Amino acid sequence: MIDPGGTYRYHMPTQVSFGPGAVRHVSAAAADEGSRVLVVCSPSMRRLRIADNIVDDIGAARTVLFDEAVPYPTPDLVDHVVDLCQGGQCDIVVAVGGGSTLDLGKSVAALAPGGAPTSDYLSGAAHLKGPGLPYIAVPTTAGTGSEVTRWATIWDKDARRKHSLEHPSMYANHAIVDPELTVSLSPTTTASSGMDALTQAVEAYWSKRSQPISDLYALGAIRRIMGNLEGAYEGGQLAARTKMAEGSLMSGLAFSNTKTTICHSLSYPITALFGVSHGQAVSITLPAFLLWNGDAIRARLPQLLEAFGAVSIEDAASRIRALMTNVGLSVSLNGLGIGDEEIEAVLEQGFYADRADNNPKPVAIQDAREILRSIR
Repeated sequence: MIDPGGTYRYHMPTQVSFGPGAVRHVSAAAADEGSRVLVVCSPSMRRLRIADNIVDDIGAARTVLFDEAVPYPTPDLVDHVVDLCQGGQCDIVVAVGGGSTLDLGKSVAALAPGGAPTSDYLSGAAHLKGPGLPYIAVPTTAGTGSEVTRWATIWDKDARRKHSLEHPSMYANHAIVDPELTVSLSPTTTASSGMDALTQAVEAYWSKRSQPISDLYALGAIRRIMGNLEGAYEGGQLAARTKMAEGSLMSGLAFSNTKTTICHSLSYPITALFGVSHGQAVSITLPAFLLWNGDAIRARLPQLLEAFGAVSIEDAASRIRALMTNVGLSVSLNGLGIGDEEIEAVLEQGFYADRADNNPKPVAIQDAREILRSIR
């Protein structure tokens, strides 16, 4: 939150192009930034011809295509794509896909100019000095906001832990957000990514680092997601998809400057240990922590409740749980196969200091244990 003197800072260097058909701007952005282009995507982006159309627009002779991006990128995968980028003498990276693909592309752009393996940067043996290669992010989900943040999540599958690669130079040069690219999303992905965006927005609003500009984005995101996620899940009409894309973008613009808090801290081991999707993992604790944090954000509650269309904090928590149920997500840990023994494993790994300590109200391990047990 802002200091007693009322001063605050907000930083966002990424140029954003938004709207149906915005994907056509990729080739012009790539022409502005470089001559050899690495395009990173998942196999599904090839099947849908989204990546192929981008390659055709840029020019096949100018592109190197990596189409094997997978959820939860590992250090080895990042190293492999860095080698591909360097071998192809690429001087710009375009990533097309969901949050994991964007994080992979962002990491490759940051690391390609260096000489150390990814694991060295994650361990602290090497340090990013920036700038990396120019990077264009083209999200195809309405969820993570990775297109406007300065960090990337990388997963150590052997240790079953999450790591973050972070540097001011890791903001995308361009974020091209085209809601038409999200129309083909499955209901499951729509629900999970949408709840990730909602959780990020709420955490940005109650974050210790919140300030008036991030608040505007956070509240705008909450309004759009609460009003449109169910419609996007049920039918996927472009109007609902467009509002969800706006909500996701606003969520990213909010937490890019505030970071997330306790919900994200506890979510990482839920995903790493038990294979629960990220959006499900972050949102399952959101109603409980909204109630928990209520007294710490009492003066800020009226605006938050208005964004939820709620008359009380209990009503807001109930609305979140109802939305999750209506889009096929679990509101209980037992529904995810997580009982008391698994909760202890989550607690052992779930206190990432830069997330839990950013919560507006101190959360001790016993507090988290009681909250997790309350949502079994």
